Formats: sequence, C-alpha cells, structure tokens
Amino acid sequence: MCQTEYNVCFDLGGGGETTCSYEGTDLSCSEINECTFFCSQQKCMEKGSVEGQSQFNGMLQCLIDNCFDVAGDQEAFEECVNTNCSTETQTCFQL
Repeated sequence: MCQTEYNVCFDLGGGGETTCSYEGTDLSCSEINECTFFCSQQKCMEKGSVEGQSQFNGMLQCLIDNCFDVAGDQEAFEECVNTNCSTETQTCFQL
C-alpha cells in the first residue's frame, strides 16, 4: 500500500488541505472513501450522508482495531481486511 493512501486513510495528511474541491454532498461510504484521496477525512465526512458516515466510521474502526499494525505490508493488510473487516468493507463498497 502506498504511504499517501495510508496517511489519508488514517487522516495523517496527504489530503489534508483546508478546503475541499471534491464535489457532492450526502456522500455514500464509498464516495467518502474516494473523497479522502483529495481532501482531509474530516472534510469528506462533513460531506457524507448520515448512512455514509456511519458505514465509513464502522469500516475505519474495524481497520484500526484489527489491521493497523500490518498496514505497511500490503499482503498482510489485505488478508487482515478479508478476514476481519469483510462485512464492513462489503457494506461500504456495496460488494
């Protein structure tokens, strides 16, 4: 996983400008996730729908609780997500 995506995922910078050029409001979970590649997580959450925010928070919390320690190893991270957070990611991305 690229460091920029890691930083954005955990709101550590990399998309942290104070204004957000990502278009839209009432964003779904997957749209909030896409937005974080351009804007800070906080700005994207402000644009999210209640349901989108809830799903994104659930997915992010699962990733932090279960996979944060392997986030630097893409293969281990993907395995962790599939093992521990598949419900949350499938719900977010409507898979």
